[in-house]
Amino acid sequence: MIKLSYIGHAGWCIEGEDFKAVFDPWFDPHGTFMNSWHQFPDNHHLFSMELFSNLDFIYISHAHNDHCDEWTLSKLDKTTKIIIPKFKDKMLRNKLRNMGFKNLIQLSDEDKIRIKGFDIQLIIEDGFNDRDSAIIIDNGKNKIINLNDCHPSFEKIKKHSERVDLLLMQCSSAIWWPCVYDYPIEELVVKCQQKRRNVLNRAYEYSRRIQPKYVVPNAGPPVFLHEKFKFWDETRKFDFNPFPLHDDINNYLEDNYISSLFVIPGSMISLEGNNIVNNTDPYEKDRIYNDFESYIQSLRDAKKEKGYLKKSFVPTQDLSGMVDRFSLLIKQIRKYSRIFIYKINFPVLIDLEGHSSWIIDFQKDINSCFQKYVDQQYKYSFCFDPNIVNYLISQDEIDFDEYFLSMRFSCARKEDVFNEFLFTMFKNLDLKRFKTSESIYITQNMVKENNMDTFIVDVSGKKKRVQKYCPHQFVDLEECGVIEGNTMICPLHNWKFNMDTGECITSDKYCLSVEEV
Repeated sequence: MIKLSYIGHAGWCIEGEDFKAVFDPWFDPHGTFMNSWHQFPDNHHLFSMELFSNLDFIYISHAHNDHCDEWTLSKLDKTTKIIIPKFKDKMLRNKLRNMGFKNLIQLSDEDKIRIKGFDIQLIIEDGFNDRDSAIIIDNGKNKIINLNDCHPSFEKIKKHSERVDLLLMQCSSAIWWPCVYDYPIEELVVKCQQKRRNVLNRAYEYSRRIQPKYVVPNAGPPVFLHEKFKFWDETRKFDFNPFPLHDDINNYLEDNYISSLFVIPGSMISLEGNNIVNNTDPYEKDRIYNDFESYIQSLRDAKKEKGYLKKSFVPTQDLSGMVDRFSLLIKQIRKYSRIFIYKINFPVLIDLEGHSSWIIDFQKDINSCFQKYVDQQYKYSFCFDPNIVNYLISQDEIDFDEYFLSMRFSCARKEDVFNEFLFTMFKNLDLKRFKTSESIYITQNMVKENNMDTFIVDVSGKKKRVQKYCPHQFVDLEECGVIEGNTMICPLHNWKFNMDTGECITSDKYCLSVEEV
């Protein structure tokens, strides 16, 4: 028998006879991402040292703080065995080493290890802009895939999709678009509806392709609790909210004939052969979801009373050298970049709120690529808190992802087209990580260029020869691309391509090869 105890968010405890493992535990009462994200439903009552006793290993899927939680991990024995993906970027490994953990097992995509009768394997997405992983656990009788936040291509997941009992996966949004953008409210609502549809459709596509006996939605959504984000908490039951709750997710899956198990922190699922039992407490589930507004207000009040909703999100900062450090980082990127500065070929306004404003323009030389803003034209703009920026750029490994996920900034773009390379730069702002990111991009694109297979598709009565693989994340469009009118849609990230020109409607730096037959 395998027992899965749900410990909140993406966290699980897996037990079988003398086997025990914990996945992605997150119990920090302050939440994470600068105090913006908080566990929903609340899971603080499940934290105990007993949970982490007699472990065979802890699995940490990626470096985000809601999965690699320093508050929780700091309390554990540093000899604990931790399984992590072997990413090219060493941020996750370094983070755990710096915390004192000595027994790290790094697995590559093709590695499989056996622990007490269980085969353990990771699915790794080691991209130039994001790094994530999923874990497969199989004792020969039952098989579980825990995707958590990971979004592997449908092709990649296909080879793991035989006889899956449980698919644990994120079915809600975990991204700042479109919430932080300066859209008029009517346009914001439309884009939020689109985002909600996209995340639910993606969950459906994984479910349809893997065909597990049951899907178990987890790994979010968070709640925010601060006054700044009250709108996103209070509109959870509206069809435009991009952070759907698990009752809505469960209903969506069941409406689409996907068998789903509803869990709350403390739920236990038992598997023994074909017998799968979910023992979620129906009264506790109803208490949380039938009056969500009261539940979240009580959670907010309790966090305020205990001082867990903070007014300051970073230590006190000395801003005297901030602009010089920021300027140096940008100039180093301008000097050493081989690819990305040509993908970010437009001026970007950086408004350090209440402090100063600057223009980044990689079309200019090294000495001029970071200039004081006067009245220059720009395509993208960010309004950042200078204290947070100073804190981030003072780290050894600089990653603005924590800031972006916090949603404590605002953004605008003159042309409403996403530029993935701009955000990739901020996520990898120190030179070492930036070079690693570019190297991954170059390697991935060499693979893509060597796989220029095509297929024929009917578009509005015309036969067209189309590039087989999406240029974004190499998804097989022949197998899963969706034609709507004159548009090809890749369902993994909902990227859209004009089928006359091949132009990407979603991002301005990609193109699909299309020719009429």
